[in-house]
Amino acid sequence: MQRIKGETVSDRLVARLGGRFYYGWVVLAVASLGGFISAGSSQMYIGSVLLAITSDTGWTHTAISSALLAGSGGSRLEIWRGAWSAFIARPLLGHGPDAFRLVFPAFQSPEYWRTEWAGVPVHAHDVALHTLATRGALGLLVAIVLVVLLAAALSRQIVRDAESSAVTWGTLAALAGVAVCGVFGALGVAMTALVAVLLGAHAGLEASDTHGRARPVPAAVRLLAPALALVLVAGAGLVLAAGRERRIASGYAASEVAAHTDDQRRALRRAATTAAMQALRWTPWDDEAQRFAAEQHTREALLSRAPASMLAEAERHLHAAVALTPRRALHWQRLAGLAALRVRLGTPGAAAMWDSCFARARVLAPQDALLVIERAQSAMRLGDMARARSAADLVVAMTPYAGPAWVLVADVARADGRDDEAREALDRAAGALWSEPAVGRRHLAARRSAWGMPGAVP
Repeated sequence: MQRIKGETVSDRLVARLGGRFYYGWVVLAVASLGGFISAGSSQMYIGSVLLAITSDTGWTHTAISSALLAGSGGSRLEIWRGAWSAFIARPLLGHGPDAFRLVFPAFQSPEYWRTEWAGVPVHAHDVALHTLATRGALGLLVAIVLVVLLAAALSRQIVRDAESSAVTWGTLAALAGVAVCGVFGALGVAMTALVAVLLGAHAGLEASDTHGRARPVPAAVRLLAPALALVLVAGAGLVLAAGRERRIASGYAASEVAAHTDDQRRALRRAATTAAMQALRWTPWDDEAQRFAAEQHTREALLSRAPASMLAEAERHLHAAVALTPRRALHWQRLAGLAALRVRLGTPGAAAMWDSCFARARVLAPQDALLVIERAQSAMRLGDMARARSAADLVVAMTPYAGPAWVLVADVARADGRDDEAREALDRAAGALWSEPAVGRRHLAARRSAWGMPGAVP
């Protein structure tokens, strides 16, 4: 091979790799870099480099670690740990599609709530880990096979049709950017729609003959495709209608702050219950719609002069929610709260139901501090200080860094007549972590003023 005079290194590289293939790989690299930069958690890696450059400590383990764990970085590392633990628990088939939010509380690490107080992620923020947790090793294997087949099909298209190779390289570049984003975050509906459009465009290219004419579409496909699209649109419409009703119900609940009388509050709660029931009629298969209806019935019962029937209706919806999704801890938590209300009303057997539902919720969400806080608050309202103290000690053991945990300890100590312990707990709460410091200041200021215990606030 003779070398042309004046030929550069890049010219030789282009000639060796093939012109369109070389530029195609450049496009892929640029798209992948763009996907990495656009991924939310890329701040962890970029931030660690910037911190190491600008700080006095330089490239030390402490400097890099502090940047990696800043912002959403720390929470995502804990989400990845939870996803891996979920995969280890059921490695072959996983826990089921769309089940990550359902099972994550059972595998949540104790440190997760330090960065995301009361948070429950719906996605593992990593496509591979999410697939392992929800579909297991077999699901990941199927996904890898599909990716390999797709890459082979796109490669065939590039080799076969030089005219459309630019379009195919563009498809590959876009898919590469999406894949890189999927390593560090959830793709979401928008990204999934983009992938569907790109693959549909490629399928259109594949469906044409060598002269660019479209091959005939089988009659079965012509009939099934519109029917499937109609079903999907109808399902999306039902979900959107239910979501609208639930937002209306939440709006009524939020409007209670402007109500001045119990009659106004009862009217607002009745309207919220009506909207929640309409949402349930739109999506009766949704366990969370069942629970939402139960919550509105319970809120209405608290201001009712005859709460028994409303509590019975709430319990019916909660049992329906449990029947639909028995592994959701929040359903059992709401049942435990309902049982605590029945204990207050003197219902026989309610205390045993309260204990059993709380125990079941603890199994499904062992690191859920809010569950234990609610248990302690219910016990205090019932005057059961033994259960309240036990729950408060458990919350502090679970989240010793959290301000709400120490406020609970102060509340229990104050209710039990131990003022010195309450004052010490408030001081610990002032120096603890708060996801919303303004809320923490209000809580502490209100208690210090009511109890006559001056001191610091966060």
